[in-house]
Amino acid sequence: MNVMDSMQVGEEVVSLAKIACPIIMTTLLIFSRSIISMLFLGHLGKNELAGGSLALGFANITGLSVMKGLAMGMDPICGQAFGAKRWSVLAQTYQKTLCLLILVCIPISLLWLNVEPIFIRLGQDPDITRVAKIYLSSCIPELVGQAVLHPMRSFLRTQGLTAPLTVAAVGALILHTPVNYFLVIYLKMGVKGVGLALACNTLNLNLGLLIYVAVSKKPLKPWHGVTALSIFHSWWPLLSLALPSVISVCLEWWWYEIMLFLCGLLRNPKASVAATGILIQTAGIIYSFPFSLSIGVSTRVGHALGAGQPSRAQWTTIIGICLAFTFRASLHLLSPQPLDRHGGSCTLTSHRFLTSSQPGFHCSGCVSLPTLRKQPPAEF
Repeated sequence: MNVMDSMQVGEEVVSLAKIACPIIMTTLLIFSRSIISMLFLGHLGKNELAGGSLALGFANITGLSVMKGLAMGMDPICGQAFGAKRWSVLAQTYQKTLCLLILVCIPISLLWLNVEPIFIRLGQDPDITRVAKIYLSSCIPELVGQAVLHPMRSFLRTQGLTAPLTVAAVGALILHTPVNYFLVIYLKMGVKGVGLALACNTLNLNLGLLIYVAVSKKPLKPWHGVTALSIFHSWWPLLSLALPSVISVCLEWWWYEIMLFLCGLLRNPKASVAATGILIQTAGIIYSFPFSLSIGVSTRVGHALGAGQPSRAQWTTIIGICLAFTFRASLHLLSPQPLDRHGGSCTLTSHRFLTSSQPGFHCSGCVSLPTLRKQPPAEF
């Protein structure tokens, strides 16, 4: 392995920052919309907040984690295809991933429409279950929107184009609060309005990205070199990466959501489920930093391998791990700070609700180091 000098290390850190920093901003903006939704659910009442938290957890387990995991399968192929300048492979992988996620939406939507007996058998409170069913039913358009969004995000991110994602997320977030107010308060749609507002947010984000791809001359077009027959060929390289990725992501996400379901079995399920829902959102915000670094390193490694530079890929991995340890040490130093600043913003909750949330904030500091997805040689 060739040794990099200090200047090359600095250049690599800058390259990682150019990819990771916009992803951090985008991830925080996307998480902010969930916080806004939780605030509107809290405004509707404790049952609505608890039911929305339960539905959000179930949606993560059965829907969003699956979408995210399957979409991650395209990253190694697209990264190496971009490094090797195989533009048609990049576009074909995007199209196949989009088709795969759209097909997966069908069984997930059927599950969400029939979720009430599942929650009852799991011992959840009937009042919370009714709210959760309404919320999940209204989130089906959001599921389809996520199926379109994830491949497009990976397609642009592979090309190093992360700033457009941030700009689109800012625009969508600005509209999110007015849309929530219009649907939830003005039209009095209640929980259904909160779910539809999430779908509108994802729709605005998708429209922003599609307009950018269509108008800008910088990104590759997702239809470049794609034919009707090419979509039906060479699925195994994508599936061989997508299936292990979805298992990995689901196992990583599910332990949070399993804790949420277990809270529904406690003596005071409404307060416990609602408090845990807020805790999960906070943990997700903290996790966005190592996750974005992991994406940046994975993208750079893919480019290096595609360009036939394995030594640079190794050094990129080492630099990423060092940055991850630095972040973990910084987080450990900040974690003992008082928790009142976190709980003070929860004006919609009672003192007992806040007290039940506090112990989990210490656990949210235990963020794992980012794991690099395996980068096997892509089969072009």
